Amino acid sequence: MQARRLVLQGATVLTGPDWRPLVSHDVLIEGDRIEAVAPQGSFAYPESARKVDCKGMFLLPGFIDMHTHCHTTAAVDFLSQFGPRMEERSHREWFLKLFLAYGVTTVRDVGNFQEIFDLKREFMGNPGAPAMFVAGELMEGAELMWPLGRRVVDSRAAREEVKRQKELGADWVKLYAGLEPDVASTAIKEAHSLGLRVAGHIGKTTARQAAKMNIDTLEHTLTLVDEGFLNEEDRTSLPTATDARSRRSRIRQAWAKADLDSEAAEDLVNSLLRSMTAVCPTLVVHENIMTGPDKSYQNFAYDYVPQQWLDTWEGRFKVFNPPGETLPDPHEALQKALDLIRRLRSAGVRILGGTDAALWNPYAVPGASLHREMELHVAAKSNPEDALSSVTCLAADTLGVGEDVGTLEKGKLADLVLLRRNPLEDVRNTREIELVINKGHAFTPEDILEEPEPIG
Repeated sequence: MQARRLVLQGATVLTGPDWRPLVSHDVLIEGDRIEAVAPQGSFAYPESARKVDCKGMFLLPGFIDMHTHCHTTAAVDFLSQFGPRMEERSHREWFLKLFLAYGVTTVRDVGNFQEIFDLKREFMGNPGAPAMFVAGELMEGAELMWPLGRRVVDSRAAREEVKRQKELGADWVKLYAGLEPDVASTAIKEAHSLGLRVAGHIGKTTARQAAKMNIDTLEHTLTLVDEGFLNEEDRTSLPTATDARSRRSRIRQAWAKADLDSEAAEDLVNSLLRSMTAVCPTLVVHENIMTGPDKSYQNFAYDYVPQQWLDTWEGRFKVFNPPGETLPDPHEALQKALDLIRRLRSAGVRILGGTDAALWNPYAVPGASLHREMELHVAAKSNPEDALSSVTCLAADTLGVGEDVGTLEKGKLADLVLLRRNPLEDVRNTREIELVINKGHAFTPEDILEEPEPIG
């Protein structure tokens, strides 16, 4: 059978890590791989090849969302507490389609119900879905915060749980807030010995401790600070109850009082650099939970969102912001998150792009959220090149797949995004998607979202 051929003609090619524009270039795709990248007209290609005129447009690697939780049918019972019950399978598939329609060709699912392994196998190689790298259930301590948590209370249990997830097909394991430091250390060592990488949404084990244990990534800006960032008076004023609401309040208050110029902050930076631990700040979900979603993001993201999702998100927002509860100023909290990411990036810490897109996180629209995340990276005094690297080449290297994706080069997978406007001039131009090329197949966003009305 003759290989499928596609020629993208006359585009300005942008590829990390330097993002130097290659003006008026042709890109030849054969099957699912890039066969050639060269000045327009400098190589021959078969007349039978499909040709796309890309003059005046910008071609770059497909985007990678490094923090997601794809929709699984096992989540439906949990989500029905907050909004109308969802039809299971169609919503699961719509979640994946939205990633692709917004140019996200790869996702890391960093903690989910066991069904995630079947979901990955079902859609593996499917050009209508993003590539998936997955973790299983959250490795927790004695108290479980989520239905998808697993109690892991000692080193033996840690080793057994890591091995179990490896056998099920995990690429990563996820350490969660209640895991004790000695257990976390064992889990990281066991995972690395089995060729798995480790992400952490940590708490009892601090970010500084986890970095010194050589964890691969740390998730969420708010979890990066610990009580060593506070003076004694502020530490003693924190809530001491252990219910979920009090734990959330403790984290928020510690964050609000944290001194980013403290010795603890310096230790965090040094520990991250020594271990080469990457940080995935998920700024967009912090914004959504703290202040509510940005209005321009809503206008961009909500056209294809089923009403059940919006209703569920309204219910979840109230959980994070209970009426009558005194919370730190949300705008100040978000600015502090931006300041911390600015400091980390300036110091040389690897910063990734991730959104926490999940139907249990308010307003986190799959795919669309990553565009807002890039905008928030730039708001943290990054440039568009840095923001683009966070969702392409740096993400691919962190996943261990930099030889296949993350840059636009001969021999790599043809996972690409064609934009109508230049993202180096304004990172919001990543929203101007003309085509998404996934595994060598070219789609318009409308092709992907083929249903005339949002499902549900």
